[in-house]
Amino acid sequence: MDRQNQNPPPAPQPSVQPLDFETVAPFGPEDTIAARLERWVDWDHLLKGMLKFSWVIMLCLVAFFFMTQKKIEETPRLYRAEITLMEVNSNQDPEATSIGGISGLLNNLTGSSAVSMAKGAQNAALISLNSRSFMVPIIEEENLLPLLFPSHWDPEKGTWKNPDSDKIPTLLDGFEQLRRVVKLVPPNPTSGGPTVTYLRVEWPDRHLAAQWANMIVQKLNEKLRAAAIQDSRARIDFLTEELKHTSYVEMRQAISSLFESEVKKAMMARLQTEFVYRVVDSAIPPREKEFIWPDYNEMMLTGLITGLLVGLVANLLVYFLHRGITRRLKARQTAT
Repeated sequence: MDRQNQNPPPAPQPSVQPLDFETVAPFGPEDTIAARLERWVDWDHLLKGMLKFSWVIMLCLVAFFFMTQKKIEETPRLYRAEITLMEVNSNQDPEATSIGGISGLLNNLTGSSAVSMAKGAQNAALISLNSRSFMVPIIEEENLLPLLFPSHWDPEKGTWKNPDSDKIPTLLDGFEQLRRVVKLVPPNPTSGGPTVTYLRVEWPDRHLAAQWANMIVQKLNEKLRAAAIQDSRARIDFLTEELKHTSYVEMRQAISSLFESEVKKAMMARLQTEFVYRVVDSAIPPREKEFIWPDYNEMMLTGLITGLLVGLVANLLVYFLHRGITRRLKARQTAT
């Protein structure tokens, strides 16, 4: 009974020792990434193998050269027609006309001075080129939709290729397309030279590009000139009515001065066809070889760099594949 009541002695517990990371860690502090790569990769053998299969890189370079050359030949040419413009600025304010009144008006009409209304017309021109109210009527009047979307138009039948109304280009589609190809380059204020503005049209058809550039500038001058004449007429009518109902001498003199200024503005606007921009050099169709896209140097450089990268990757793949096959063959020979 005493033996049965006695408890067996407890089993000895293993002593817990503190973890020594320096001895347990698979890589010591001196085992850097470069050291690991040095053990895993035989760099001398790798470089010799890459040189051995350097023909892979050359093959990729030659292949990408001819592929890029073919891509350049198949890419549609993009031409740029440019018209040089001079902003019409007024060097003399009509309201500050010196002595002579009407005689000063006639003298200014024979000179090269523009209406003072044209001072802010350049901003109106920039806004008009990006506005539907200016571009959409031009597209509609000149029937530019078939020219802006030639891939959707059947010139033989004179209709759209797809009769589905959802896929037929609209005037708004034409506006977006035309706005992308027409670019107005404002003058550089820091150049110190004359305020020269360039209007550029970029389009695959070089003749259409030049035609559109000249037409847009003409339409722009006509629109802003008509708006200026209309505004001047409204002010003249208002001043005429005010002059009839005013008996004060000072007020009549002030109104008469304003009336004379508005008459001068209206007359100059009627006589000056180039209201906002004076054409210095009209746009002409560029020569057939003067395309801006594709850029041969840029595309060829991109193609060769891509071919070099692809060639390096292919070279490594061929090297490792060749090394794996060689090791397997040696292992089989050793086993036999």
